[in-house]
Amino acid sequence: MHKNFANTRFLGKSITSLPECHSTNDFMAQLAAKGRVLHGDILTADFQSKGKGQRGNSWTSEKGKNLLFSIFLKPPFLKIEDIFLLNIIAGLAGTQLINNIVPEAECQLKWPNDIYVNGKKISGILIETSISKQLDFVVAGIGYNINQSHFALPTATSLKIETGKDHDLFSVLEKYSHAFENYYGLLESGERNRVLRAYHDKLYWRGEVHTYRSHGAEFEAELIGINETGNLVLNCGGISKQFRTKEIEFVS
Repeated sequence: MHKNFANTRFLGKSITSLPECHSTNDFMAQLAAKGRVLHGDILTADFQSKGKGQRGNSWTSEKGKNLLFSIFLKPPFLKIEDIFLLNIIAGLAGTQLINNIVPEAECQLKWPNDIYVNGKKISGILIETSISKQLDFVVAGIGYNINQSHFALPTATSLKIETGKDHDLFSVLEKYSHAFENYYGLLESGERNRVLRAYHDKLYWRGEVHTYRSHGAEFEAELIGINETGNLVLNCGGISKQFRTKEIEFVS
């Protein structure tokens, strides 16, 4: 993969590419601890032996087929309680990327961290932070199914499946980086509400009644959106309830 992007503002000015690592997020955090990365640096891997997803789940991918990368960020304008906004813009950038390549695709964001195309998962996001008395840095880890055509789960898809052809990984990563920068710029300039509106427009199951599970019990509820802290808001029989990431599961 190439060394850097020429036409971005700050993202991907340095790209480190590994044939394999345990986790790009972990490797990036190790580099940060040694002072060897800068804001906007990207780390990619052809394969992750211990790729991580949300809720402690694993992320598996065929070697060399997909995008597995982490972005190092030091956003001075962002409060600790607003870190979830980086998860949102990472997702929005992913939907913009897909719709640029496959304009007719129905692309949605499943709270809190998945991107769905035509009802199937194509990407997952994991935001991890280092916090002392302030926000030290953020590592945004992203797995994107690009050229893989067979999956263990029938609920997964890829750009190859959706388009019928292979895609150049570097080109896709560069397009994603441009989209990410655009949304990052909105946060930087104080356009928080614009970002949240864009997120709600893409939110999977929004306005629909579905089954959820919380603390072992299943129930039906209408998905309203997210609140100002990024928690999921459901209409449960006329009562508005909020749920944090580990408190709720989507069932059907």
